[in-house]
Order: sequence, then C-alpha cells, then structure tokens
Amino acid sequence: MREVSLHSIGLIQRIQEHDDFKPYMLNYIDNRPIQPNDYGSESQDYVSNTDWYDGLNHKDREYVNELRIILEPYLRKIADRLYLKDMVMGNMWFQQYYHNSKHQWHNHGNSNWSAVYYVQMPDDKIKTLLWDYHGDKIVDDIELQEGDLFVFPSNVLHCSPPNFTNKVKTIISFNMNGNGATNIKSWRDEYTKKYWTPPN
Repeated sequence: MREVSLHSIGLIQRIQEHDDFKPYMLNYIDNRPIQPNDYGSESQDYVSNTDWYDGLNHKDREYVNELRIILEPYLRKIADRLYLKDMVMGNMWFQQYYHNSKHQWHNHGNSNWSAVYYVQMPDDKIKTLLWDYHGDKIVDDIELQEGDLFVFPSNVLHCSPPNFTNKVKTIISFNMNGNGATNIKSWRDEYTKKYWTPPN
C-alpha cells in the first residue's frame, strides 16, 4: 500500500461572545444532574459530566439553540474558507473533565467536520491532541485557549488528555457536514484550461 500526503486544514476562531456565554453555560450545567460517562468497563475513558445521552434530538436543549445563533456568522466564515455553500450542524453536546478525567483517542463518524468550543480550559496541557497519520505522531503544538472554536476533519483521531489540575475543563462539541461546493476563483481558469479543455 502506498501513502500520499494530503494536506487538510484546521480552523480556529475566537468567539467574541464568550465572556457572556460562559457564565450562562456554566449556570445551565450547574442546574442539571451530573451525568458521567465511563464508556464501559473495558475503556480507559472517563468523562466527568456530559449530556451526550440526553436523547437524539439535541435541539431540545436551551443552550444548543442559543449557541447555534451565536455560531452562525462564524460557521459562515468557515464555509467560505472551505469553499462550501454552508455548514450543516448536527448533534451537539457538552463534556466536563474534573481531576483525572480524560477521553481516549477516537474520531467522529457520519460527519465531515468536528468542532470543539472551549468554555473552560484552565491549562494548555489539557487541550485537544490530534494524530498526524502521515507523520505517525501526536500533534500537540496547536495554540488553543478558552473561548476558541476549533474545527477539524471528523476522521482525524483526537483525544482529551488526563486533566491533572484541580480545575474543571468544559467543552461543547458538535459535528457538521459541508453542503455544496463554490467556485474557487484562484484556480478556476487554470483548472478549466488544464483538465476540462479537450486536447487538440
């Protein structure tokens, strides 16, 4: 089997509404029962608190609708950068990581793009790690901070390393699919000439 390096992209945007949304979101979480997720006896994963199991209709939760409104212009920018007509959001959930909580390597199926919004991130060492398939190594040098929205291809393996601090890490994650391709002006003429023009 031959390997080729196909360069993809990750996108980071600072959510300007973060300072207002953060206390709203934490209050929402504090007023609901804690639901941990240990992913079964054979797993090393343990997420301290999540609403992943709150039914298939994720839109029923108040914060989901609030955040969708906030994110609309940010996702518009992402769609433009990816030459897509729009980004269609799918399921959304929050996860909290208390001391020693972690989420092992995984990817997200049935979607093109995944996103992590960092509501609370007390330490740079507990940011999302990605796996570089071509280099066969961990990507740990991406600069991420609280208030950032990080979007990356859903097939890329990623994890949340153990939280060895005594503070809580809180994220909101969701999946998306790109809808329709737009014209890429920077190479449209060259592309047409090289690939779509019949040979003489």
